[in-house]
Amino acid sequence: MSTTPPGWYDDGHGALRWWDGAQWTEHVQPQAAPEPAAEADAAPAAATPGASGPAESADAPVTSDAHAAPVIDGPAASDAATPAGPAYPPQYPGAPQPGAPVGMPPQPGPPAPDQSKPKSKLWILWTVLGGVVLLLIVLALILVPIIVGLFTTTAATTGSPEEAAAVEAVELYDEAWGDADCDAYERSTTEAYRESIGVADCEAFAADAESFGLSTDDYDLEVTEVTVLSDDRIEVVTLETYDSLYDQNGEPLDQPEPVQDTLRYELVLEGDRWAIDALEYAG
Repeated sequence: MSTTPPGWYDDGHGALRWWDGAQWTEHVQPQAAPEPAAEADAAPAAATPGASGPAESADAPVTSDAHAAPVIDGPAASDAATPAGPAYPPQYPGAPQPGAPVGMPPQPGPPAPDQSKPKSKLWILWTVLGGVVLLLIVLALILVPIIVGLFTTTAATTGSPEEAAAVEAVELYDEAWGDADCDAYERSTTEAYRESIGVADCEAFAADAESFGLSTDDYDLEVTEVTVLSDDRIEVVTLETYDSLYDQNGEPLDQPEPVQDTLRYELVLEGDRWAIDALEYAG
């Protein structure tokens, strides 16, 4: 809040305007003519800008109310000495800015600093998408060769429905021994084959299957080759691995002994199914 006392001050446009202590009023009067040199020497010095108020001449009218409107046309007003303005006179609309030439429009202040824009969070989305794409690429590199290998193996070993049926018969025969399933044993073999190995009925098969299960562990069968010998005869070669728990004399081993056998199955077409008719060790 301004502390400049009421009084006449230079408004910057060649005239004196009345300042009521809080704001400029509409009362104006022309600048007083300069006093003669002799009187100027005797006149008291003007008040320093920013002091308690402008100096008044001896002829200036004395008012009892500092905030009362001044008498413009009074004789004493025309003879009053020109008071010095405050160091920073209050501004009214249209008044020149301090330090700016008269008549120049007020200069705008420095622009307000730009508020920083909120950072975009799209980079999080792109990071997540990039990670998902990278994961899909890695999975493709791992799974595609496996899938291709599976299809390639199937095509090589089961190139026709007949070959596939022959392979299924060999696998069923292997499961029959592991599960002691007599029905699967009979469906996967011919009667001639069952008699040739001395396991012609389910009772004999159950005893031999139990003995087989007690003497082996971790049995695995892999089909390595399928050959069509004729329209009703197919040969299937397998690689079978397992851990033997007994030696050749039937004595239990202290540590299981890994075994690897190559077997050649010969299957024939019986009605609508393929069955094992002969089996021999190839190495």
